[in-house]
Amino acid sequence: MKAKGATMGRNRDEAVFSPLEAILSPMSIVLTVCVSSAIDLIFGVFPARSAALLDPIVALRRN
Repeated sequence: MKAKGATMGRNRDEAVFSPLEAILSPMSIVLTVCVSSAIDLIFGVFPARSAALLDPIVALRRN
C-alpha cells in the first residue's frame, strides 16, 4: 500500500505535495500499535493501578 505524503500549509488551498512516497506496510502498522500500547501501559495504566491500590491516608502522608 503506497501513499503520497502531503505537508499542509495554513489552509487546504496551500497544500504542498512531497515527491517522496511513504510506504505503509502492515508490519509497520502492527509495530506502531504495539509500541503505542506498551507506552500506554508503562506510563498510564501501571501508575494508575498502583495509585488506586494505595490507602488514601498513607498516600497523603507520603507528600
